Amino acid sequence: MVARPKKRVKRSAPTMEDVAKLAGVSRALVSLVFRGEPHVSTERRERVLNAAAELNYRPNAAARALASHTNKTLGIMLQDLHDAYFAEVFEGIAVEADSHGYRLLIGTGGRRPEDEERTVESFLEYRVDGVILVSSMIDDSKLVGISQQVPTLVTGNYIRVPSIDTVNADNQRGAELVVNYLFELGHRRILHIDGGVELSSRPRSAAYWHAMEALGLTPHVIMGGYAEKGGADAAESILKMRRRPTAVFAFNDRVALGAMDRLEQGGITFPNEMSIVGYDNTLVSSLHPINLTTVNQPREEMGRLAVGTLIDRIDSHRQSAVHHTLQPTLIPRGTTRRIPVRSKTKQGSPRITTV
Repeated sequence: MVARPKKRVKRSAPTMEDVAKLAGVSRALVSLVFRGEPHVSTERRERVLNAAAELNYRPNAAARALASHTNKTLGIMLQDLHDAYFAEVFEGIAVEADSHGYRLLIGTGGRRPEDEERTVESFLEYRVDGVILVSSMIDDSKLVGISQQVPTLVTGNYIRVPSIDTVNADNQRGAELVVNYLFELGHRRILHIDGGVELSSRPRSAAYWHAMEALGLTPHVIMGGYAEKGGADAAESILKMRRRPTAVFAFNDRVALGAMDRLEQGGITFPNEMSIVGYDNTLVSSLHPINLTTVNQPREEMGRLAVGTLIDRIDSHRQSAVHHTLQPTLIPRGTTRRIPVRSKTKQGSPRITTV
């Protein structure tokens, strides 16, 4: 006769009542201790905490949220976890949230509005206290709808409605810095590879266009994208040009790297034959073999400011919108150089000089 295996008895998790019984206090007192209420004697607080440790008790976050109408949790939507820009913004978010005692739920949009909307819907199901959408691609009217359900902050989008706070870097200023810097280096044929459908591409491209015209130069924009492939595809077009640019301003560092890779395969060297500038100042841009001239966006500061601004709205029930715009800076490195300028000798023959 074969003995039947004994059924495992599933142990239930210790409850607040178990802690109260072991500590010799009321359940209400245990609740006060775990809510951090100050009006509990040191002796009884220690008894409760010691009992909880002995039982390996952890407070039920969901129940606590229902009781207090807050669970100290923020939903963070990042478009692309493969992109260092989003990781570096998140660094600032995580540090600031921790300093305020908030936990984070993280989701991605995958650069698809419908996926982003599903991520936000999941946040709402978990009853987060607020959401931060980093470079949201959701339609503005739907963003307004989200903000009517939960305090909302957006970065990378210049939406202007009272129910949504924003934190952005000044894309217009960043593009102007690039064009003026290249102009001062002697470049006159400055081409821009844009970011395709990326929201931040529009203000960047428009600012490039205006800066070029202000200097009396002819703008030239090629469709790119947000990643290396967009830069490589744009580089194919550049290689086919009869009169190539002397400098390229890429939508971001990833696009710049993709363009550099393809252009170097086509025989162009940087910066001797062409200069190139990226955008974002991600970690990879500073690595010695790359040494990319770029525009620094204060990414961690953006993340910290986003959390602080959102928590202020949560705590104060503020109804008016707050919009923060941070200033970018240009970081000159090894992919740009001053180019020779033609002048004339007294006899009228051309001569090359370097300025």
